[in-house]
Amino acid sequence: MQIIPIPFSIQTLGLPVIPVKLFNETNSSLLLVDTGSDRSIMDIAVYNHFKDKITNSEQGQNIITTNGQTSSTLTAQFDFIIEDTLKFSEPFTCMECSVGFNQIQKETGYQLHGILGTDFLVKHQWKIDFEKLQIHI
Repeated sequence: MQIIPIPFSIQTLGLPVIPVKLFNETNSSLLLVDTGSDRSIMDIAVYNHFKDKITNSEQGQNIITTNGQTSSTLTAQFDFIIEDTLKFSEPFTCMECSVGFNQIQKETGYQLHGILGTDFLVKHQWKIDFEKLQIHI
């Protein structure tokens, strides 16, 4: 079993956030680990930035967001690495997230790029220990 520590993000942002490298980029992107989201989501701006590297995407479906709005989405496969050793290629629902993500950046100084939802957590059997501030994988 491997452990991803999250005390820095919890203490700094108040959120369980992990840095990932999308498509082997040198700069890290930040993904929120969110047990309240039934799917993994990537901001549409991130999709637009990497669309030349995405090999699998398709029109998604309409979803109802937390503010009650209906949003049309697309699904795209993102390759990412965590801690330079854990490699994944996973589907993300791509949609406009700038309002929520910009508010988090305004409050914390950190820009989120996406969300790892319960679809990912269940598939890979990740367990979050909020007492020890760790993710067990």
